[in-house]
Formats: sequence, structure tokens, C-alpha cells
Amino acid sequence: MNIFKTHIAGFDELFDGGMPVSTFLVIGPPGSGSEMFVREISYRIANKFNVSYVSFNSSLNGIQKKLNEFDTSKLEKENKLKIISNEKFDSIIDTVISEVNKKRSVVIDSLSDLIYEDKENTAKDLLKLITEKSEDKTPNFVLLTEGMQTTEIEIAMQHYAEGVIHFTTLWDKGSITRFISIRKIRGGMKRERTIPYILTENGIKIETSLRIT
Repeated sequence: MNIFKTHIAGFDELFDGGMPVSTFLVIGPPGSGSEMFVREISYRIANKFNVSYVSFNSSLNGIQKKLNEFDTSKLEKENKLKIISNEKFDSIIDTVISEVNKKRSVVIDSLSDLIYEDKENTAKDLLKLITEKSEDKTPNFVLLTEGMQTTEIEIAMQHYAEGVIHFTTLWDKGSITRFISIRKIRGGMKRERTIPYILTENGIKIETSLRIT
């Protein structure tokens, strides 16, 4: 099984050095850090895989501002990180498959925008085609904003993905606890754990205390 390193401090070590090369659905509510997670991975794996970051509802300038945690200017100049902004819904499948065929990792931000525009079937087809066309050569990450669509749709999207990374935020008496759970992963490796984390100015930081279960 091919594996890759996310290079997120403390994360790869939980998976024996890396995660399987797959198409991952990354799901979480607003503010949970799911978007920061895929932005950080986009930055950290771009030198190896070349990343195409596709957004439906953000301008190029808007995406670059979101990536301010990381210095992406060199990667963009070298086309190792390619930002495709304000992509039209009707052409999205052709655009994304073109990037996959170039052996680039694809990040989709986000499927919820498609579903919100009553294009649920397009969202399903897109997820299935990315998985099929990438042929296990590049990791791909597809965002889904939890709660923007029905539970039935969210379950269907998790079914079609090869791996599911779920972000959760819990509030208790004014304090916030955040954790990642691996709901689905190719080969079933180490699925039965939750991973506590915090959000920092430099991205995701995994807490390495014994609270990992």
C-alpha cells in the first residue's frame, strides 16, 4: 500500500509514518479546523505531488489570504500549488479530471457548495471520479461542511470516499475541545481513535497527551 506523509507535526506518527494514498472526505462544522487542515496539507505535500486547490465560491485573492498561515508564493510560481478559483459548477467535473489526469493532487473546497446549488448528483459523480481516475497515485482531499446538507447526503458522501476524516468541536463551560476521528480509511488501519488537536497561527497542532484513545 502506498503511503504519504502529511508533514503535520504529530499526525503521521499516529499512522506508522504516513497515511494511505487515497481520496479523503474531510468533514467538520464551521470553525472546527477542517479547512485549515486541508490548507496545511496542500502546502506541505505540494513539493512532492503538485496540488490543485479548487474553490467554487472564493476569489484567487480570497484563497491566498486563507493560505496566509503558510508561505505559498514560491510553490505557486513553480506551479506546485495551483489555485483554481470561482470555478463554474457546470464545468467542474471536466476541470477536476483534467487536473487528476496531470497526476496532481486535488483539493476541493467544498462539495457543500455544489450540494447547496441542488447539484447533489454532480457532487457524488465528482467524488467517485476523483477516486477512480487518481489510480492511487496521488492523495486527494474533498471538503464537506457538516450540517449544510441532510444527514442522508453526508452519509452517502462518506460511502463514496475511500477515507473519511471527521473534525469535532465540543464546548463545555466556556472551554473548547477539538478532536479528529478517522471514520474510514483504506485497509482499516488505526480507525478506532480520536486525536485531540488545537488551532494555531501556524496550522494544526496535534496534542500528544494520553487523551488519544
